[in-house]
Amino acid sequence: MANQEPLFTTEETLAIDPLILAYLAGFFDGEGTIGVLRHALKSGSVGFSLRCQITQTSIPILEKYRHIFGGRVYQVRFSSPNSNWAPAWHWYVSRGLAARFLRAMEPYLVLKAPQVSIALRFFEQYQPLVRRGSGHRSRVATQIAENARTELMALHQARGKDYTRKNKPIIPFPPVPLLDSLPNDVEMTYES
Repeated sequence: MANQEPLFTTEETLAIDPLILAYLAGFFDGEGTIGVLRHALKSGSVGFSLRCQITQTSIPILEKYRHIFGGRVYQVRFSSPNSNWAPAWHWYVSRGLAARFLRAMEPYLVLKAPQVSIALRFFEQYQPLVRRGSGHRSRVATQIAENARTELMALHQARGKDYTRKNKPIIPFPPVPLLDSLPNDVEMTYES
């Protein structure tokens, strides 16, 4: 499946039903990855790019991401597949589309909130330096990218530990009080 530009502008994406964005963010929070990839350039030097990805065995949810945020969906090719494995698919966005995607997801993310902060900081600092591109700036850009990669890998290795956002609760919804007993006017019936 070919690359696709997003169907919506940034403003239109943010105008999508917040419940849909929250659902997509929750799914990405649990199933997605954020990375700064290192790659060789034609000039022989090294470049870096921001990338967000989800791997799934269900194509329709990945197509929803592609429809809204752009990017590409393609089938995973396993080097040594297991006969019990279902076919898997990747959706990914990179560079500017990845930054745009993360900005739309940011208000809803919990687990990946620290990663998003690092990734967006990398993108905002790295992109202007790459466009101007002198030798000195390239060294600075490389250092910015390597620092972001190191920070993201450290967070990835720390998974399972307590992730928190500064000054924000982990669960952004108020707790619902539990009832000790049902009100008198509620009758419980059980079918067997």
